[in-house]
Amino acid sequence: NAKLTLATLWVSYMQPHKVRLSIVIILAILSTVFMVLSPHVLGMMTDVVVDGLMSGQGIDYAKLGLIGLWLAGLYGAGAAFAYLQSFLMTTLTQRIVGQMRRHLSEKINQLPLRYFDKHQHGEVISRVTNDVDTIGQSLNQSATQLITAIVTVIGILIMMLITSWQWTLLALAVLVV
Repeated sequence: NAKLTLATLWVSYMQPHKVRLSIVIILAILSTVFMVLSPHVLGMMTDVVVDGLMSGQGIDYAKLGLIGLWLAGLYGAGAAFAYLQSFLMTTLTQRIVGQMRRHLSEKINQLPLRYFDKHQHGEVISRVTNDVDTIGQSLNQSATQLITAIVTVIGILIMMLITSWQWTLLALAVLVV
């Protein structure tokens, strides 16, 4: 039962860390927002170059440099937020996995000896090591990827609407078809 398992995982292991998890979510959102804004700023740089060439007055390198610094700042901030989010999520995941291992160790110590007679040693060891590691990897990767993917789609839609709502509607219509 996936819903019951996720509910148990949330209540037993993740809920005590909800403040840190909220910080991870905020950092993932900020990182994605900065990465989604970057192509718009690149478009501004392209406009400066094209306008300068078309007008015959030359390219305004001061304005181009200023926009370039802004773009570098966006990429730098996005990368910094992504690094912090990844670092915090990895730390959080390791704490949760450590807590799971402690609970499993306590559970195994309480089991009667006949349990170990009925179950193969490899099966018990596999559950303690591999299954917990799989849960940890899933938490570390899937949770942040889900947040990032949702924010990226929303951010791209917003940027498309800002750029041209007509082309956005056309693209969405083609997507539906």
